[in-house]
Amino acid sequence: MFALKFSIFLLSFAALTEAQESSYAYHVCPNTTTFVRNSPYQANLNVLLSSLAGNATRNDINGFYNASTGHDVYEVYGLFLCRGDVSVEVCQECVDLARNDVVQRCPIEKEAIIWYDQCLLRYSNSNNFSSLSQWPLVYMWNVENITVDVEFNQLLVNTISGAAKEAASAPLGV
Repeated sequence: MFALKFSIFLLSFAALTEAQESSYAYHVCPNTTTFVRNSPYQANLNVLLSSLAGNATRNDINGFYNASTGHDVYEVYGLFLCRGDVSVEVCQECVDLARNDVVQRCPIEKEAIIWYDQCLLRYSNSNNFSSLSQWPLVYMWNVENITVDVEFNQLLVNTISGAAKEAASAPLGV
């Protein structure tokens, strides 16, 4: 859960305007557990990734979706999160790109996460939807220069203040 919240935090500051092209940022595939090609796990992973990409077109999910498929040792859990300022079309494009890219970068890993500027996609053989996880701990920063410091600082203060107020007023358990 920590990793998901941290990823949301990172994605909220990724850019001030919507980009039209998804840009690869980073990926992690720990290579601790692998699957056999053409196995039931791989079939379920393919179904899951298709489901994630298909649901990225929905207007009612606010850029976040999680799902699982399969049973027992072949069960696969996954999610995507799109940056809050991107359109449904850009979200769908990013998730589709991520689902195709992650299987190239992590071809037999049972767990993987991939980041783009506009979205992240993650899958695992363990249900980590509601559990605290600090994996992976990855530091990323924007290397671009800020040309208008005063405006940026005001935007930053307003964003952090708004997030703090929203978090403080949220009901317990949400």
